[in-house]
Amino acid sequence: MIPRPFAVKSFADFLCGSEAKKAGIVKKYKNRNPEAIAMSGYYSSAKAAILAFNRKRDSRQWLLQQAVELEKRALVPNKSLRTKLLCNAKAVRMYEQHFGHKHYEYLKPEKFRFSLRGVTVNVTPDVHVIDEGVERYVKFYFGSKKLNYIFARTITDCMSYGVSVNKDDAAGPAVAYVDISTGTIHSGNVITDKVVDDISKGCEELVRVWDMT
Repeated sequence: MIPRPFAVKSFADFLCGSEAKKAGIVKKYKNRNPEAIAMSGYYSSAKAAILAFNRKRDSRQWLLQQAVELEKRALVPNKSLRTKLLCNAKAVRMYEQHFGHKHYEYLKPEKFRFSLRGVTVNVTPDVHVIDEGVERYVKFYFGSKKLNYIFARTITDCMSYGVSVNKDDAAGPAVAYVDISTGTIHSGNVITDKVVDDISKGCEELVRVWDMT
């Protein structure tokens, strides 16, 4: 049994990883440090700008101005901070390019948790919204690397399962994993026995690696 919950992204990273990567993920989770915590909030500035854009129903120009402000703040000698701020600015520009034409209607934030085979996974959507008349739990992908389809499908399966367990709902279109850099929206899936079996096997594998690491 794993003594503390896994974040859904870390769990999906584990499921999609090689044996070496799986062991590395478990080691990092067993010995979490300030650097790992900081990385989890790497795109906090971009996320804050996007949330404010939707909440205030501001213009696309306002969103671009937030990117400019982040770029101005990046004029610092600290290389890692400069890189972080420029990555956040780029994410804001990409969001404006692909999604600046619309606004989400926010609903009360919700978090979901599911447990299988001794593993607990926390599903934490970035926003809970009405999107074009559909209630959705949305998680954003801010990474600069191309989003792997298998990883995206794993995220949406786990999110869909978390919603279905906690809301007694088939999930499916209620879940979305949004790739900011390309504008691609990966929708959730109706939970089938196969999906549950795959997640369950992943949990068993996680316990095995945890006990061996």
